[in-house]
Amino acid sequence: MAHANDTQKNENAVIASVKNSVEQRNWIANPDCTDYLLTKNSDPSIDRVDVMEKHGGKCGLDAQVQHRLFSVFVDQKTHQMASDKDDPENGTLTVLPSQ
Repeated sequence: MAHANDTQKNENAVIASVKNSVEQRNWIANPDCTDYLLTKNSDPSIDRVDVMEKHGGKCGLDAQVQHRLFSVFVDQKTHQMASDKDDPENGTLTVLPSQ
């Protein structure tokens, strides 16, 4: 059971780090209407966090629909981040400078 808790803590830390980086860079218009979804990537050393529009309630639009805005990839060892924010359709990654 401790392994599951450690995994959850690590996943929460990755999401928090991406959220902080995205918000510091002002990449999203409304932080309250944004979700961050961690997806295990095919590469076990990389975490992918999809930055999604949150709909419904005070965010408006159809609550059944969430659009992916872009993804942030995090190297588990170095914590270096790269994002497809500038080219989400083709997935061209840009390395994010450390903050």
